[in-house]
Amino acid sequence: MKRIASTLVEKLGLLFVRPFVKFTLLPLHEGEQRAKSFGVNTVLLVETYKAMDQVAIKKWLVELGHSDVSILYLSELDRLKPETKASLAIQLETKRVVPVSLFWGRAPNKARSVLQTFTAQNWSVASGFKRFVSVTTQAKHIFCYVGSTLDDGQKNMLSASLSKGLAIHSADLPFTRQQEAFIGPDLSHQRKMMKKVLSQGRVADAIKNDEKAEKKARAYLKEIMSDYAYPTVRFMDILLTWLWETLYQGVEVRGLERLQKASESHELVYVPCHRSHIDYLLLSFVIYKQGLMTPHIAAGINLNLPIVGRLLRHCGAFFIRRQFRDKPLYKATLEGYVMQMCQEGFAIEYFIEGGRSRTGLLLQPKPGMLAMTLKASQQPLEKPIMFVPVYIGYEKLFESHSYIKELYGAKKKKETLGDLFSSLKKLKQQYGKVYLNIGKPFSVDSIYQADKAPGESYFKQSVTQAGNQILKEINASATVMPMNLLATALISSERYSLLEEELSSYLDLLHDLTFLPGYQESLSRYESSFEELLQTAERLKLLQVNSLDGSKILYLDQQGQVSATFLRNNNLHIFALPSLIASILVVSEKITDKRLRAICKRLYPYLKAELFLFWDEQSLDEVLDWVLAALLDKGLARHKGLYYKAAKNETDGYHHLVRLAKVAEGNFQRSYITAKLLSQTQVTMKTLVELCASVSKRFSLLHVCHEPDFLDKNLFKTFIDQLTKQQLIESNDQRELIVSKGLEGALDYADYILPPVARRSIDHVIKGVLVQDEVGVSEGRIL
Repeated sequence: MKRIASTLVEKLGLLFVRPFVKFTLLPLHEGEQRAKSFGVNTVLLVETYKAMDQVAIKKWLVELGHSDVSILYLSELDRLKPETKASLAIQLETKRVVPVSLFWGRAPNKARSVLQTFTAQNWSVASGFKRFVSVTTQAKHIFCYVGSTLDDGQKNMLSASLSKGLAIHSADLPFTRQQEAFIGPDLSHQRKMMKKVLSQGRVADAIKNDEKAEKKARAYLKEIMSDYAYPTVRFMDILLTWLWETLYQGVEVRGLERLQKASESHELVYVPCHRSHIDYLLLSFVIYKQGLMTPHIAAGINLNLPIVGRLLRHCGAFFIRRQFRDKPLYKATLEGYVMQMCQEGFAIEYFIEGGRSRTGLLLQPKPGMLAMTLKASQQPLEKPIMFVPVYIGYEKLFESHSYIKELYGAKKKKETLGDLFSSLKKLKQQYGKVYLNIGKPFSVDSIYQADKAPGESYFKQSVTQAGNQILKEINASATVMPMNLLATALISSERYSLLEEELSSYLDLLHDLTFLPGYQESLSRYESSFEELLQTAERLKLLQVNSLDGSKILYLDQQGQVSATFLRNNNLHIFALPSLIASILVVSEKITDKRLRAICKRLYPYLKAELFLFWDEQSLDEVLDWVLAALLDKGLARHKGLYYKAAKNETDGYHHLVRLAKVAEGNFQRSYITAKLLSQTQVTMKTLVELCASVSKRFSLLHVCHEPDFLDKNLFKTFIDQLTKQQLIESNDQRELIVSKGLEGALDYADYILPPVARRSIDHVIKGVLVQDEVGVSEGRIL
């Protein structure tokens, strides 16, 4: 009777459903390649027989031109006679078996609406009526997951089970992994999530027999937990599609193929750079469109606004407080929640920089979420954890105006619902293109081995190593877009202006310098004609044009200088080392190869730590060889005997060399200010940062510099932190910073990098700040 009903349903499906069936193959791109390789020798293995699935699969095979491909349903094998099973087992030995899963829409198993309950694919076993409604409403949204061909071990297991008449368990085959990779883990656990978190680990110890503590922990969890709802996700899909088309002239995505196999075998933790509120919306949208499980995102509690917070929570956001050092129960509760998500196999996303970068440079990694992830990896997990670094770059930032105000001294405004509505007027502006690149994923095991960890010190080192590795991979997968190169060229030119022909020539040089050893394969490069680039820059109001006597002068106004600085900083890690060499050649009349390399090697660790450079110290000579050869080839430098020299002053090559030296000039000046103040004062970290900021502000005004990153206190704090990690500065009992002889010696290298005029000007400003501000006297000593 059941078979008759199935046949009837199949006939009805042929008439009413089949004409509307539309497939999306997963994994994207790879699924299509696998399907094209089907042949008469291929058998599709499907977990459960459903009449409508059969209708859809047969139509798909006909469209592919593979109507001769066989379909084998795992759920039907137990019903076969022993002799039929034995015959089938023999046939499978010579066949290629491909596991296939069919999804009619998708949603986690959490009822939130009639639409979700009756139409979306989930982990529940659907009733007949629910199945009918699902296939009739989702016929245009069928996702077919084409798995990898079964390996010999899996195929032998299947054949042996058939020949011996044993039960076949779908758990031994990749169907569950396919379903998890597509719709995510079964969310029915969320009803028990609170109970699980409260009953395990440090949380259980903290609230044991304490009703008040348990009540507080429950309140914390309610504040933290996401509340994923598929109807909201579908709504956001429609809304964000419209938003990207409105805001941007295109979203370029690269590296998605790296996620396909990793999503089946690992739990993915996405760790993108953070430059805009757009970041997490864009990344989740791209992952959703890719047909992968959308991640649960760690969001700051400041975003838990009325209406908006609920919307984000339904899209998978979980909210965390910025500061909770003095709240051990909150920390234990958050750790327990993160650990439970890892154990359940959720994809997670968080920003290890903590907040959005206002300068375009990567910020130093914060250890909080990284430490929780590594701790979770020490527990038994169904799938190991893999970090996925993500680079996101914008031709023009949505928040650029607020960033400018903050960098020039305004306090960061607390997010409000009113700000959201007021930002809607910005939708009329143009923001160019967005570039999103998936970096090279790496497993937690490659960073931290729980069974080899000797103690807390090693664990902290592992957290630091993981953070640095993530940010290095983000930089290594950066996009070099024409707008970045244009910004770098103009911001490093005298008076932020160039003649049209000079700009074109300089852009060619910068483009060639992006092919540095180690970066050739990882960087994404986009080409554009010079005319198209200028038109885009004018449209985005980055560039101004002044025509004079038949020549075009291209320049940046004050607002353009700020925007160009941000764009330059996105790619500063690429040009920092060439800029260092150019600075040495410009300042030095001549210099030996040995001396030049010694200076670069002495200063490279600071550049590497601040900018998360790709190369290790062992491969530095190879990079220096390449840069020097490129400068010689382009006519920016000369090599005679033992010495390197800058190109002759009257040549175009010399002017390009001077501009290249200015690309990272701000970094060198900040480093000199910090080191010089450390050598003349003995103050606390907080006071030193304030002194550095005061000196840089006065120096910037004297030199009419509008680069906002030069005024960012965080960059000075970052550099001081790195000096501490390098043990070049220490703290005494009064928490005053003490300079080592190594740092005092490093000051000598300033003579090779900064022109005498710049050094004298900085020295003069420092003297005035120490005398007039008297900050160093009140909290420390002027030496």
